[in-house]
Amino acid sequence: MPVVELVRQFGIDKATCEWALVLDPDERAPARASEIFRALAADGSADAYALPWETWMFGRQVRHGPWSAGRHIKLFRRSKVRWPPYVHSRPEIQGVVKTIDSPEFAIKHLNYKSIHHFVEKMNRYTDMEAERIKAAGRPFHWAKLFYQPFKAFFDSFVHYRGYRDGVLGLILALLMAFYTQLSYMKLWEAYGSGSDQISGK
Repeated sequence: MPVVELVRQFGIDKATCEWALVLDPDERAPARASEIFRALAADGSADAYALPWETWMFGRQVRHGPWSAGRHIKLFRRSKVRWPPYVHSRPEIQGVVKTIDSPEFAIKHLNYKSIHHFVEKMNRYTDMEAERIKAAGRPFHWAKLFYQPFKAFFDSFVHYRGYRDGVLGLILALLMAFYTQLSYMKLWEAYGSGSDQISGK
């Protein structure tokens, strides 16, 4: 179980204020964050806010593709949230969620600093991904070693228009294909080559 998700929920549970703004170490709040977020909390018409999101990879802003997903819930009433204990999870909110569009509210996500940094963390993340797939009861099939990486590339580069970021979008799509393929290799390893959980024999 990823430690970061447990620590995040632990921090939320131990806080004494009604509202919480949750930021990971690689995330940055906007200028005047205290002022503008206090105003949202005081409004009282919502239990959580989906804030604008900027993703930066390898020192460049990602404007297209799945990495550029525009809104993330970061500000909420503590009593209305639960954070699932798996990697890259999203909070489960019980209540009213409002979306904020103004760029002045944007959270900047300084993601991977370099390709080396991406590959370095990929080994740990793909371990977790394989465990998550297996826990969901999804069987391994050899064809997924080809289909799932292709789908990851197509989704990132074509469906979500990552090609509009040029070479950066192409590199990210290729990295996600490799990430996906490695996850399914580890799923095969987790089941074991002789396991009756492996279909397609």
